[in-house]
Amino acid sequence: MSTRLIHVWAPGIRQGSGGIQAFSRDAVRALLAAYPGARLHVHVKNDAPCEDDPLFSERVTWSSSRAFPGVLRTLHFALAGILRALLTRPRLVLSTHVNFLPAVHLLKPGACRTAVVLHGIDAWNLRAGAKLRALRKTDAVISVSRFTRDQVAKLPGMEGSRMFVLPNTFQTGAFQPGPKPEALLERHGLNAEQPVLLTVSRLEESERYKGHQEVIECLPELRKEFPGLRYVIAGRGGYAAELKRRVAEHGLEEAVIFAGFVPNSELADYYRLCDVFVMPSRGEGFGIVFLEAIACGKPVVAGNADGSADAVDQGRLGVLVNPQSREELTEALRSLLSGTHSNRLLFEPAKLHEEVVAQFGPEAFRRRLKAILDEIWS
Repeated sequence: MSTRLIHVWAPGIRQGSGGIQAFSRDAVRALLAAYPGARLHVHVKNDAPCEDDPLFSERVTWSSSRAFPGVLRTLHFALAGILRALLTRPRLVLSTHVNFLPAVHLLKPGACRTAVVLHGIDAWNLRAGAKLRALRKTDAVISVSRFTRDQVAKLPGMEGSRMFVLPNTFQTGAFQPGPKPEALLERHGLNAEQPVLLTVSRLEESERYKGHQEVIECLPELRKEFPGLRYVIAGRGGYAAELKRRVAEHGLEEAVIFAGFVPNSELADYYRLCDVFVMPSRGEGFGIVFLEAIACGKPVVAGNADGSADAVDQGRLGVLVNPQSREELTEALRSLLSGTHSNRLLFEPAKLHEEVVAQFGPEAFRRRLKAILDEIWS
């Protein structure tokens, strides 16, 4: 494998721009580490790396379709990717998004292997069409969670497909346990003794499933026992207006803090600000934010109805709840805020950090990806 070429097709690659972009970056790093003599070509649809991006390497070449508008961008991305693959004959084309599969599938009569990464709801609901036909013929169908793998395995014609699970990773050095940061306490009018809940996500209408409303519904009951409780909602988007209306309906304006967009430089400090990270979602493909919060030594509450369960190792590294049960969610938050939950690991910040790095750190990601590719190349 040492002298072979690998193509990576990605929707985006810039640091800090989203979960699939982060996965794409992690895949490039892992491939370079797993196969020291291999060369990579990264073909990006919507952006391009910055000039000082640490991903730049003499072993990596780049192309991008970002200069083209709308439909022309999609057409250029597909045609340029196919042409380059036909000319350079890579051993593998790895697509980090299911939308690229029909174009990637056109390369199958050649000698290269193909692999696709499935992240969540985009793959769960395939029922027919070019994407599903291409998915059936792909050499490796890689899901970021067991939930996504199991949903895709139910799709028509997927029997016998080579399916694998490759959980997301995260940048372990950026997320460490530590005290509540004074700057954020002052910014949001808090004191270090106040209990704080936190959710970090985009606040778009399409992501209403994250569970913000469900947490808000729990606050009146929780504040009877924890009167100083604050709920920090970090993120921006059109859904914020509805959440603010819900907060006003419950008279919780004092208890809920809308922090707005949080830059990467402050993200770890926001995790350290909270006592519990909570995101009881119903449609999460995985949830890198859980890994980041756990790495900062915080107990987390996640929904048990989607890929979130994988991010907390099926409940070993966090608390899983039925996201539609207010009673269950309230009790989980109460037990964590009071320190009475039976999983004592959740109250050991240094140990939590150690465990999440061992399970989901870059080295674990590299080993899993290499094992998958070695199997399809064998």
